[in-house]
Amino acid sequence: VGTRGGYYKSTNGGKTWRSKRTGLPPEENNRLSGSIGGLVLDPFDDRVLYLGLGYRPSSDGTTTVRKVVWPGDIYRSTDKGEGWRKVGKLPDDSKIYQLMHSPGERGVLYAATSAGLYISRSEGKSWVRMLDKETLNLLLFPGQPKTIVAACGRDGVYVSTDAGANWTAKNTGLDFNFHRSGPDRYSVLASDPKEKNRWYVLN
Repeated sequence: VGTRGGYYKSTNGGKTWRSKRTGLPPEENNRLSGSIGGLVLDPFDDRVLYLGLGYRPSSDGTTTVRKVVWPGDIYRSTDKGEGWRKVGKLPDDSKIYQLMHSPGERGVLYAATSAGLYISRSEGKSWVRMLDKETLNLLLFPGQPKTIVAACGRDGVYVSTDAGANWTAKNTGLDFNFHRSGPDRYSVLASDPKEKNRWYVLN
C-alpha cells in the first residue's frame, strides 16, 4: 500500500504491516517526502512493482501541501517491494494520481497526472505525454491494447481507440455544473467485467 508516509507491505493478509523505505527518500518531518501517488504490480512478473512518488489525493487542502513541488519520480522494485531504485522521472513536475501497467505489453506503463497522461515504453525510464489534460483515472482493457479511457476531471471523459494517437470527448449525458465546492470533476472509472462496452464514471 502507498500512503502519505511511504510504502508499507504485509505478508499475512493485512494483519501486520512493515515500512519498506530502502531506496526511497528519507522520511522528513512533514512525511510528504514519502507520499506515494501511484503503485502498480507488473502483470508479467510478480516480483516487479512500480511506484510513483509525489502525491496522495488525501493530501489536498493543507498549506504544507500547496507549497510542495511534486517531482514525478518513478521507482522500481524487483524483489516484491523489499527495496526500490529510482528509474525515471516525468518530464513535467506533476502530481501523480495513478500508475498503470499495460495488460498486454511488457514494460509499458501509464501515469495519470495533474499535467496530463504519460506513457513509458521503457519500464519507467523515459516518458512521453499523450494527453495534455489533467488525468485522474484510467481504464485499460485486456485484449484491447489500443483502447484507453481517461477521466479528466472538469474536462470529463476522453477515449482513444488508437493507443493514444487521437482522443475524443465522451461527455454526452454528463453534468458540468459549478458548485460551492468547485466545478464537477470526473475522477473514478470502472468497467463492467461481463459487459465490455459498459463503463461507469464517478463525479
